[in-house]
Amino acid sequence: EKKVKDLCGSRGGVDVVYDPVGGDLWDASVRCAAFGARLLIIGFASGKVPQIPANILLSKNLDALGFYVGAYFTERLEETTECFRELMEMLKEKKIKPLIHSEFPLEKTGDAIAMLRDRKASGKVIVSV
Repeated sequence: EKKVKDLCGSRGGVDVVYDPVGGDLWDASVRCAAFGARLLIIGFASGKVPQIPANILLSKNLDALGFYVGAYFTERLEETTECFRELMEMLKEKKIKPLIHSEFPLEKTGDAIAMLRDRKASGKVIVSV
């Protein structure tokens, strides 16, 4: 926390917290948020659902926003389908490039899972069939 705040200088913390993990990481991230920051709750891979004390939201004027992409498939199916179609087109045209950490053959699936479990990947881990 101190290192993050030091890096932010006079700002006093980060402007945006993007957290797909939750748990202890979430708690530390909220403490690193600057006055007026936005907290993006993307998931809780840690298994612990993020909690935000209302007094922290109030005293630091924080915005909290939940984002669950799966809800768009039921609430806004047509728009979401179009977005994914455009995204796949951009991928096909190489306008965007996913960050791929490793690729494994099917028979090495266990190694791929271990890499994810051990948090050694910084990008996509692909199992080719």
